Amino acid sequence: MKKWFVTLALILTYVLGMAQAQQPNWPEDTALRQMAMEKVAFYRDEINVFNRPEGAVDAISWLLKNAPDLGAFLYTDAIRAYYARIQKTQDPAVKEAYQDTLMTIFDQSIKYFNNEATTLNYKGYYAYNFYYQKPEKMEELRKLYERIIELNGPNTYPANVQFYLLVAINLLNQKKIDNAKVVNIYLTCKDLIAKGLVAARDEQTKKQWQDAEKNIDAYFMQYVKLDCAQIESIFSNKFRQSPNKEMAAQIRDIMKAAQCYNSNLFLETMDYLFREEPTYNNAIVVATLYESKNQTAKAMEVYQKALGLAATNEEKAKVYKELMGLTLRTGAKQACRNYALKLAELDPNEAPLAYTTIGDLYLKSGSECSSGENPVEQKAYAIAAYNMYKRAGNSQKMALARKYFPTKEEVFTEGMAGKNVTINCWIGETVTIPQLSDL
Repeated sequence: MKKWFVTLALILTYVLGMAQAQQPNWPEDTALRQMAMEKVAFYRDEINVFNRPEGAVDAISWLLKNAPDLGAFLYTDAIRAYYARIQKTQDPAVKEAYQDTLMTIFDQSIKYFNNEATTLNYKGYYAYNFYYQKPEKMEELRKLYERIIELNGPNTYPANVQFYLLVAINLLNQKKIDNAKVVNIYLTCKDLIAKGLVAARDEQTKKQWQDAEKNIDAYFMQYVKLDCAQIESIFSNKFRQSPNKEMAAQIRDIMKAAQCYNSNLFLETMDYLFREEPTYNNAIVVATLYESKNQTAKAMEVYQKALGLAATNEEKAKVYKELMGLTLRTGAKQACRNYALKLAELDPNEAPLAYTTIGDLYLKSGSECSSGENPVEQKAYAIAAYNMYKRAGNSQKMALARKYFPTKEEVFTEGMAGKNVTINCWIGETVTIPQLSDL
């Protein structure tokens, strides 16, 4: 957490410079005014000249009590001084007392200067680091960060967004809030981060928001254990009633972490994201999900869209391979052959699989491709299968196909050696009957 305090120190230094340019609201009583001037001169020397802000605490404490409306600069200096004193203090009880005092200084600043949004944003930096090991403080912290976010929106410091979720997780562990409440807080944080990224005016701020998002995602996935039924219960109605990209992406990430790939809600969100952002990768995921649900027509439709989104032959070949497998399982033989041929054309490494698949289709089609009375023509399908296995370089399957060839006697009797035969079933190929010496 140290890096957040380094950032805060820079902010406070800037604010301090601005505040010190303001005219102090000195007490009207002459003696009190003189004393206040001396205290201010003293503590500013401690901070600015001697670089020991912890030495300014006593003088600032007197001013906070006797001249609380002196100026906003007093509270900026008080935060710096008290935090330095806290850092120097070793006694746990004394350190805790100073921490509590610092928290009241923030509240006192709000009382006198009507600066709640900015002041609570600063307070949030310190509050979690002071109290994260105090379970009894968690509900108070939850309300604090809730108020900070309500007042500041995308101007909330990224650290405070992270602290908000961590407090919620702490309360969940104490069984003081349920999973649904933590999820809502997580979604609030995600929404705020998205707005913060849009509003970011420089790379440093943008990176802080990006780091915050990475951290809250990690916290949520690690500490909030939801099963698929719980996720569906929390999100399904909300998403179906008012779907949007941000929520769909959040549901996707949560369900992936819980490995809810068989969930209908996961399919719905992925399909929604694909329609909103039709990318090749999204298409492959959605088509695969539809296929796993035996929604073949939907899977085919999305795979076809994936072809149009593919940027390379390799990506197209991957789709054709999926389509080949899908149509093979559904028995769409001609379509399967067409996809296999496309696969072999685009990816030579997949050609053996593609041609073997076609050969298998031919060989298993004997019952429907053995019409007619000519025994040679009846067995021509096996020759077509053999030819495909040969193109695949699959000698084992070639030997299998030969077992179904017409015999030498059948070819001799019918006088078919060397003649072309067109297979009239779905295969529709023309094959050459082998010479007798080759049978």
